[in-house]
Amino acid sequence: MPLFDHLKTTAAIAACIYRYLEEIGFEYSVKSNAERFLLIQGDLSGLQRFIFSTHHSTASRVGASRRLRGRSLYLKLIMDSVAHTLLERLSLPLANLLWNTGGHLLILSPNTSSARGAVDQTRGEVQRWLLEEYDGELYLNLAYLPVSDEGLNLKKSKATLQELINQEKDRRFKGDLKHLFTSMGEVISQREQCVACGKPGEQVDGERVLCEECLQHEELGRALAKAEYLVRSKKPVRHLRGVKILHAYYYLCSEGELGTASLEDASLLRLNRSDNRLYTKYPDLSHSFCFLAKTVPLIAGDVLSFSELAQLSRGAQRLGVLKMDVDNLGAVFSGKLQNESLSKYHTLSRMLETFFTGYLNELCEEFYVYPGEGLCRECIDNAKERRIETRVESEEGDIVREYFRLTRDEVCENCAPNRLTLPYVVYAGGDDTLIAAPLGCSGQTCPSHTGRLQKVLM
Repeated sequence: MPLFDHLKTTAAIAACIYRYLEEIGFEYSVKSNAERFLLIQGDLSGLQRFIFSTHHSTASRVGASRRLRGRSLYLKLIMDSVAHTLLERLSLPLANLLWNTGGHLLILSPNTSSARGAVDQTRGEVQRWLLEEYDGELYLNLAYLPVSDEGLNLKKSKATLQELINQEKDRRFKGDLKHLFTSMGEVISQREQCVACGKPGEQVDGERVLCEECLQHEELGRALAKAEYLVRSKKPVRHLRGVKILHAYYYLCSEGELGTASLEDASLLRLNRSDNRLYTKYPDLSHSFCFLAKTVPLIAGDVLSFSELAQLSRGAQRLGVLKMDVDNLGAVFSGKLQNESLSKYHTLSRMLETFFTGYLNELCEEFYVYPGEGLCRECIDNAKERRIETRVESEEGDIVREYFRLTRDEVCENCAPNRLTLPYVVYAGGDDTLIAAPLGCSGQTCPSHTGRLQKVLM
């Protein structure tokens, strides 16, 4: 077990003990078996339906991949906003967020009346917001379990906590029944329906009709491909376009875009790199980094269309779709962790999340071609037999590009970094992923990913 995980959970326990003693006046017997901790679990229901729900029409295909990526990220940001709202109301550091991945979170909190009140308040706020915004399509199950020191061994506590979550799922929106039986709006014509989800929308791009929600998800998916930083702010940031989720604003941006932004009371997270170069420019902000699986084939700053990506296949010009998840994950935790301490549980959860959101990017980079515009004349002359030509229709006529199937060792040092990564990560996180890639490439990607994931779980 890494020292980092042990120290993080130790800090979380210490913070809980301090807050607990603070409320009871620092009068406590070490020999007492009091339930001084709360295990708070959150479970966001309806994820798969939310991500993949779409109208099966020709118009809905335009921007579909961007919407899928945007929706997946949006769900992650919902849970991030919930987690930070809870931590702020509980007056706890980030160390007490033991994990937050795949629509699930676990927070270690002191068992105090103020903590229980903060959870109940947050549950009510989030459920009302989800009901108003998504008409019950998404639902947050939030439950807590008081435990003693022995309860921090999760073997029994986890099962009891899951039962409480299941009870929450059976009583969805129990506090908002009045809203459920009110009018949901006027009947609209088909021409006013969003082509992606069927909700009321407005015309965009001169042709398509999209609702505000789907347009927002599409913009998120577009911004994610080129983003270098994720900004989490309590206040809206001028000159940046983002989304507001509960009490937080989120912005995906490049380093250049941050140059014109005025940031206050915000956190600046570097995506997929730890070398945050903006410490000196924003010394008063919270700086960190996070992993997001955001690999897509980018050329000249634009994401390759699926039609062009299919032309880079080996053999038939088709796309392969790779979907992976971890079966029996609960059994993995129970079987591998004989002593289910918080530290060990956190370690395995963090390793899985790091694999699917961080290491996955590196694995995808092993599958690539070289665009002709990124190669020098000498490299092109040496690889004419490996040339691939793609043709894409546009309003200005057909766009023809050339690519070459070469390895890094077969090009010069100057051309080597100019490769085009082929896999298109639609979403990844928690314990599953969905990737589209040219036929042949996806078949090679699967054993590469599964083989290395097995090393994490062995």
